[in-house]
Amino acid sequence: RHDQVNSTDRGEHPDQAKGKSQKARLLALLQDHEAHTTIEIMAKVYRVGEDRGIARIASRINDLRNDGHKIETIRLTQTLTAYKLTKDEMF
Repeated sequence: RHDQVNSTDRGEHPDQAKGKSQKARLLALLQDHEAHTTIEIMAKVYRVGEDRGIARIASRINDLRNDGHKIETIRLTQTLTAYKLTKDEMF
């Protein structure tokens, strides 16, 4: 049955499996300690369907910072920002 197909059978990354929060998916993306633009975050973190259109990246970044994660904000242009989890974060 269609509702029994798991996320990897649909070709989704496991971090995008239904039920994982936006914050958890964003943290999973940032854990490579590379800079990720808001465009990339929209494509990789916010799934087409339930989350698209209600992406509040800055709010999720703030939530992660409130949880103790050190995240650098990099202003690339007037309208494009990137975020990077610093290697000296608190884990």
